[in-house]
Amino acid sequence: MRIRKVRLWCGDLAAAQAFYGELIRLPVASQSADSLSFQTGESELTFCLAKTAPAEYHFAWNIPPNQIQSAREFLMRMVPEATDGVIHTFESWNAEAIYFRDPFGNIAEFIARHDLEVQDHEPFDGCAVLEISEVGIVTSHVRSTVDRLVQTFELDLFRTCDRSDDFQAVGDDHGLFIVVREDRPWFSSELKARSTQVEMTITGAKSGRFVSTDARLTVTSLGM
Repeated sequence: MRIRKVRLWCGDLAAAQAFYGELIRLPVASQSADSLSFQTGESELTFCLAKTAPAEYHFAWNIPPNQIQSAREFLMRMVPEATDGVIHTFESWNAEAIYFRDPFGNIAEFIARHDLEVQDHEPFDGCAVLEISEVGIVTSHVRSTVDRLVQTFELDLFRTCDRSDDFQAVGDDHGLFIVVREDRPWFSSELKARSTQVEMTITGAKSGRFVSTDARLTVTSLGM
């Protein structure tokens, strides 16, 4: 599965531009009075202006697997107050990741998946990201939400056959729905997960449309 477009909401587009555009150095794809889009590898991340601040999001970008240490050094240099600098190892996912918080409290992540055969030897910055690889989905009904996602788009559970009422990843190394129970703390923080509006466009899955009022989620698949 490939996550092509993600639409999130925030209360201050200028702050989004200052953080993601100027500090993280993501290229701006387009902007208007009420939205700001960044080109992040093969994906596009859009922040839409909200009248009231939404709950915090979680999302992640795949980066070249050989650049996790370079990504850490970049974050420690550019936004040291936004990260603890810890590289976390996920053995069952064959991945390493580093987390950081943006001005809105969102938990962003650079993740190096070592099963992806990509190398980049240029100095790391936001232009090195490959794609949006994870988007957090918060729901009070994890199993039924996961079942609907799997059935609608003909996707697989990620690296497990076990069903959970608490946490489930759906998709593959390129793109994952991270479905979590409401009030579950996000990994690497004490922040409790809250549902908030998310819109996504994906490819590499069965064509279809998924809408959940509980998870406040809309996903459109353009097909394989």
